[in-house]
Amino acid sequence: MKKIFAFLSLSIIYISANAVTIYGNGGDYIDKTLVLKAYTDEIAHTEQTLDSLVVDSLGDFEFHFEVSGAMSVFLDLGVYHAVFFVEPSKTYLLDLPNYKERTEADKFNPYFKPTKIQLIVRDVDSTDINRQIAGFETTYDYSYVKCSLFQGQMDSITSEINSVEAIYAEDKNEFFHQYRQYKYALMVNMNERLAPALGAAYIAKLPVSYENIAFWEAFNAIFRGFFDIFGNYSPEQTAMDKAIYAGNYEQLSAYLQERFELTNPVLRELVILKGLYDAYYSERRNAPYILKLLEKWQDNVSDYNNRQIWQNAFLHLKSLAPQAEAYNFKLQDEKGKTYQLSDFKGQYVYLNFCNTRITLSKKDFGILERYGETYKKDLAVVNLFTDYSRGDMSIFVKGLNSKNVNLFWNSDQNLITKYQLINIPTYYLIDRDGKLLLAPAPTPDENFEQKFEEILRKEKAGEVKKEVDDIWK
Repeated sequence: MKKIFAFLSLSIIYISANAVTIYGNGGDYIDKTLVLKAYTDEIAHTEQTLDSLVVDSLGDFEFHFEVSGAMSVFLDLGVYHAVFFVEPSKTYLLDLPNYKERTEADKFNPYFKPTKIQLIVRDVDSTDINRQIAGFETTYDYSYVKCSLFQGQMDSITSEINSVEAIYAEDKNEFFHQYRQYKYALMVNMNERLAPALGAAYIAKLPVSYENIAFWEAFNAIFRGFFDIFGNYSPEQTAMDKAIYAGNYEQLSAYLQERFELTNPVLRELVILKGLYDAYYSERRNAPYILKLLEKWQDNVSDYNNRQIWQNAFLHLKSLAPQAEAYNFKLQDEKGKTYQLSDFKGQYVYLNFCNTRITLSKKDFGILERYGETYKKDLAVVNLFTDYSRGDMSIFVKGLNSKNVNLFWNSDQNLITKYQLINIPTYYLIDRDGKLLLAPAPTPDENFEQKFEEILRKEKAGEVKKEVDDIWK
């Protein structure tokens, strides 16, 4: 019995040594839900929830969770994306900003980005990682601007990096040290003549840190569109295209190691995943083929964390691929009549996510009315309004005298997630069986009518099903 007690005691000590407490008071946040998250993957953008709570009637909140090491964490607070940093066995007193809600237009505005801020942590000494990073960022921002004036002169950029780093020569915090190195990689990547090769070679010397926001910032900047950014006739583009077209993972991996000094296999796996993920959206690539490569090449991924990220990316892209089952929403129109997507089986559905407060969205309704009349036997035009107020939608629709189906979004985040909605307007074309055909679909300005006429012609000739089947052979 004594031995068992001793073991339990050691377990408790181990757990408490990794515990983190975060607390504070925010009067603007009374009764609001706060969700504390950590970065785990900034390719497919998956995140880990550490703790969540509802702020009490006095404005007090307190998070409790455990970590194995230092990490970046964040709270989404209305218009703010609030970042800070935690280490095991520490307690933090947070100072939250005044709350400012995002408008419904901002939520789906393609140009809106929440303001990124670093939260202030109270009552900490000069060695606290939050104070260190905040101080570094002030110095770094000034130096980054200086480097932008050097016009890619590497001697000058390197000298500036060394000058900044000399300030922190005595610092022993490994997380903070890596944070700085990732930020310097962004400076190196400013050399337009040698980027991204130079940035890739620089970050290749650093460890992969999934929990460090600076790693993902540098990684995404350096490797964004990596398989499509070199000139069509460049040696790099030719070599990578050859491996991709051949479906040869080993060949591509070996080339990345040889040409870009990516000797760390864990980093190479992430670079290939990032390259394929971005290539899926590239006009140079065949998206279904890229999706098949993602599925096929997953067997080549050896690192456990990378396998999880790879699976997330594949499932994310596959959920909107041709022939994926479209999410069967259940919503009401302006008169309270309930519709489901399945009600339109037998017709194609041109699904329009729209908003009465976004000018770009409102301009399409005239031509959508014509589509509804011209193709009413084959096509149902469904406008799905993302306004928060049903009244706003009703007034707008009444002014249209619309014969199309106009549905009101009921604030169901699941619907937004299922359709991976980012911008308004966004269109989808769903086939007669309720499966996605084009996701996203062309807008009216992008010659949707011409594309749909082609689909009807091919359907009549029996070619549409063959095209879809060929994708998944």
